[in-house]
Amino acid sequence: MRFLLVEDNAVLAAGLSWALRDLGHEVSVAPMGRQAIGMIQHQSPDAVILDISLPDIDGVQVAEFIRRDHADLPIVFASGHDGDQPRLVAAVKDSLTAILRKPYATETLLEVVAKLIAPPVSWAPGDLGRGGAADRVAQVDCRHPDQPTP
Repeated sequence: MRFLLVEDNAVLAAGLSWALRDLGHEVSVAPMGRQAIGMIQHQSPDAVILDISLPDIDGVQVAEFIRRDHADLPIVFASGHDGDQPRLVAAVKDSLTAILRKPYATETLLEVVAKLIAPPVSWAPGDLGRGGAADRVAQVDCRHPDQPTP
């Protein structure tokens, strides 16, 4: 999988890039929002990991650009600041966007991305615990906070 990591903290970017590459993924890093927008145009990533607080433009603005021209590109917002929560909740407008709170495990990120890119699973609430598709869905809930739980 090809990731675009938009992160201005060089230590975090290096650590996550190394972990993802170690698992066989390709990673491009953009420390600035405007740079990320340019990279998306030329690199066609499979998913974007997007810090909310960037030095040049806000991560929400980057996501708005992505949605305008790349509506099917999964975005995972990453933030370590509690104050970002209201902006993030407002920015999550579709089923291809999720929020992770820093710090997070690489495995958690991969579960979230897998759930964002997976085709929808059809199931009924009574199916849980019967070994069906609902039992194989990642345990990370990526729905918008206002969406009802199935």
